Amino acid sequence: MEESIETLAKYPFIPEASEYFKVKTGTGDILLTDFEKPEFEEILSRAEERIREALDREEVSYKSKVYVELLSFPLTLAIVKAVGDSFLSQRYASAEAKRLIKLLQNEKSQTIFLKIANEVLMWKAEYVWQKAPYDYALSIKNYLQIAPIFRDRNWKLINKPVKDGYVYLTRGEFTRLVAEGIKNIIEDELEDRFDGELPGKLGKIVNRIRLLLSEKRPKVEELEEYKGRIILEAFPPCIGAFYQALVNGQHLPHTARFAVTSFLLNIGVDLGDVVKLFTGLPDANERITRYQVEHIAGLRGSKTKYTPPKCETLKTHGLCVEDGKFCRGVKHPLSYYRRSIRRIGRVGEGEKSEVSEEPIQEVL
Repeated sequence: MEESIETLAKYPFIPEASEYFKVKTGTGDILLTDFEKPEFEEILSRAEERIREALDREEVSYKSKVYVELLSFPLTLAIVKAVGDSFLSQRYASAEAKRLIKLLQNEKSQTIFLKIANEVLMWKAEYVWQKAPYDYALSIKNYLQIAPIFRDRNWKLINKPVKDGYVYLTRGEFTRLVAEGIKNIIEDELEDRFDGELPGKLGKIVNRIRLLLSEKRPKVEELEEYKGRIILEAFPPCIGAFYQALVNGQHLPHTARFAVTSFLLNIGVDLGDVVKLFTGLPDANERITRYQVEHIAGLRGSKTKYTPPKCETLKTHGLCVEDGKFCRGVKHPLSYYRRSIRRIGRVGEGEKSEVSEEPIQEVL
């Protein structure tokens, strides 16, 4: 079913939205230089406004100019990527998730929920008929990929009605899960940073956002307590395997070396400590290794600090551990690490693993 422009503007991450973007901009691919044209001035302004809303209000609004609303979304992602700041990336993804919750709370169409769940998040979800008070059923596998982020005991699987491999959910619960899934997708997308600077007007927006960030950034960021430390239990399985191989002096292919090096640098490990990890390898040359690590850290060459390859790239090179079955649908190693750190932090605050006295009865 073809979606209306209003629907695409509300939910600009659904597949038809990107196709509409290409048609309207007249490009097979997104060309950022097109936004230097006068006709895109309003879209540039809205993209910057979305980021400012995320920083000021921690929530992105929905505007009535649907054309501007739709086309500003991918441009906003490009600007956030260019800024290259993890705090901004997480704040923006969270702000878009809050926007989505509000829109879905007022959504009259049941099909859009399933479209987002099944076609964007690639879940297995169904609309439930005559199962009041439940509206949707989500596969147990998908539920366990997303629900553990919520701290309330009501989200524990043992406290949910389950039948035939599906968890039954109210509309409100399903909305929360869908919004969290989209937040994760946006975070994963923003991990793939741009190399170099954006041109003209876009570059000026990037500079203004960086200046605003210096004012809005909290004194203690979420991961600051762990910065520079190696929290092995928070590592994604692939990075954990690469790291252990280095410790044991085992050979690693080039892509694995690049992945673990860029990962460690991005979580704040000292450059010298990263170099030392490689000195135990049979082919180690400290001078060459230091040069390569400094290049990845953005201290040499193009001066670009690199992030690890996406999970999809690691899979292509045969470096994913058991096809990602331990990764709960995460698409980037740094996203996995940040989410693991959040869980570790919550346990550190005294959170207990809560279960009910008796499991909920199965839905009829």
